[in-house]
Parts: sequence; structure tokens; C-alpha cells
Amino acid sequence: MLKENKVVMFLSLWVLNSLVFLVFKQIFGANVVLGNNRVAATMAVVFSGLLLTLATYAVEPLVQKSGQKVKDKRLMVIFYLVANVLGIWIIKRLERLTGVGISSTMYVVIIGVVATFAQWGVVKYIVPMLTGKKIAKGK
Repeated sequence: MLKENKVVMFLSLWVLNSLVFLVFKQIFGANVVLGNNRVAATMAVVFSGLLLTLATYAVEPLVQKSGQKVKDKRLMVIFYLVANVLGIWIIKRLERLTGVGISSTMYVVIIGVVATFAQWGVVKYIVPMLTGKKIAKGK
């Protein structure tokens, strides 16, 4: 059961991250470009969503390896925000491979902030609904 929950969470975050790139392409038009002469737009969305999901999945192991004990959830949100912004920036810098072009760092930060809050919503509300767990009140 635990392994199934991890798969559902990973796939849910992957779909969400891919949708974030699609939505921002629609909102910012010329400032967020999906696809290039090497990578089709659909593949750019799927691959960039996967890379961003892997970047966010690296946060907890990195925090644990650092030896830090983080009890405050707000601090973890900051770590996830940094991972999202850094992940999107790397995806942007590797645009020849990923097919995602973002015109400025300001858009990278905006997308990173929105992605962080959207990921929180998926983990808090959507994944428990998909796995059949009840949502605990007050958490």
C-alpha cells in the first residue's frame, strides 16, 4: 500500500508540473515557449514536468543527508520553493534539450512559486483523495 501511495504521488506531481508549464505557456504566450526545432512541444511538456518532479523529490533526501532536523513545515516550503525555482531555471538553461524556453528569471520565479503552492495542494488534497485516505483536519 505504501509503495502504491508513492507511485500515485509521483505521477500526480508529474502531471501537475506538466500542466503548470502548459498553463504558463497559455498565460505568458511569447515569454514561455514549449518546443523547438529538436523537441516537440508535447515532449517538452512531459520531459520538463518529469525533471521538475525529480527536482522536488530530491529535497527531502538532501535535507536528511545534510543532517538538519527540520520540524517547521514553513522551512520545508522554502526548501521546496528553492528546488522548484532552481529546477525550472535549469530546465530553462537546457532549452536545447528540454524544449522549454523562458524569457527571463522573473518568469522562472513566478512559475516556481505557483508550482510550489500547486504541489502543496496536490499532496494535501488530491493524493489523499486518490489513495482513499481521509484528510486530517488542522494539518
